[in-house]
Amino acid sequence: MSNDQIQIPLLGIRTATSPGSPVDSPGGSGMYVFEYFESHVDLEDVDGLRSYSGNVCILYPPGQRTLFKAGKHSNHTWFYLQGDGLSECLERYSIPTFRAIVGLLDPSTLITFLESVRRHSVQQEIFWENAVTVLSRTFFRNLSRSIAQGAHLDKQSVYQRENLNTLRHVRGEVYAEQDLHTEPGWPL
Repeated sequence: MSNDQIQIPLLGIRTATSPGSPVDSPGGSGMYVFEYFESHVDLEDVDGLRSYSGNVCILYPPGQRTLFKAGKHSNHTWFYLQGDGLSECLERYSIPTFRAIVGLLDPSTLITFLESVRRHSVQQEIFWENAVTVLSRTFFRNLSRSIAQGAHLDKQSVYQRENLNTLRHVRGEVYAEQDLHTEPGWPL
């Protein structure tokens, strides 16, 4: 295995959460944990415990307390990360840890990414670890771009923001469709 690999040993796509019951892991995990909530959640980050209406994600570093309480009918998507290439990737793309990122992640892009990771992990074809690393780097590069663009959203009109979101969604759908046709052996 190469020194710059990124592994995703555990993941969950739109897993149900118990409404009103907090998830509190005081010692965190030995790995990075990425959490994404589509709907209401109370979430602790560097600024304390706050409520979010949805479309919020956070990357917990190893050993960081994880605390959130999801609202009713809440699903969340999550994955654990590790590997020698991870720190360099997060640093290169200036991905913040233990800080809520609100409104910048297209859930279809996240789910497409994790479905591809799961497919490679299950099939374990030649160089599958490299494929997961490339997918992870691409995901974080795109998240970094969204964060940078999000800093400029306040300067855009509502019309411009809606167009940008529509274009991102269409681009994600095109790439998802393209990925289905470029991965041989995966049942449709």
